[in-house]
Amino acid sequence: MREPLYRGKRDGDGKWVTGRTIIEYGDGVQLSNGLAKAASDSGYSKYWLIPKTDYVIPETVGEYTGFLDKNSVRIFDGDIVKDNFGNIGVIVYTEHFLEWRIRFYKGREDLIGELGVDLFSWVYPEMRLEVIGNVFDNPELLQAN
Repeated sequence: MREPLYRGKRDGDGKWVTGRTIIEYGDGVQLSNGLAKAASDSGYSKYWLIPKTDYVIPETVGEYTGFLDKNSVRIFDGDIVKDNFGNIGVIVYTEHFLEWRIRFYKGREDLIGELGVDLFSWVYPEMRLEVIGNVFDNPELLQAN
């Protein structure tokens, strides 16, 4: 089993950093199993990525899916991806299905929808995704033409 890896935008300069997560609360810290959304909803004061110990903006934290795109770039929660046929979607983790999915925003009409497509079955064996941005830096990639 792989160790969880997270990515988030550093508070202050907005630079992307990766690492494991810890949450600072009150007078201590806690290793985190979840995403920053849970931490910010629970009222924790700061969210870090380690080993760099950079404070990050909680809303930007996304977990590594364990998949690489066609250019060997890691695919994270919140990445915007494009498939072989020009369909564009966002990587999301669904609690309902307990799996990574692609929620398509552009492309074939029958793919565009709320539930998305299972990432594993979409990637293998014939599909090759390419990370073209993320929802924080490139939201315009999801807008209708």
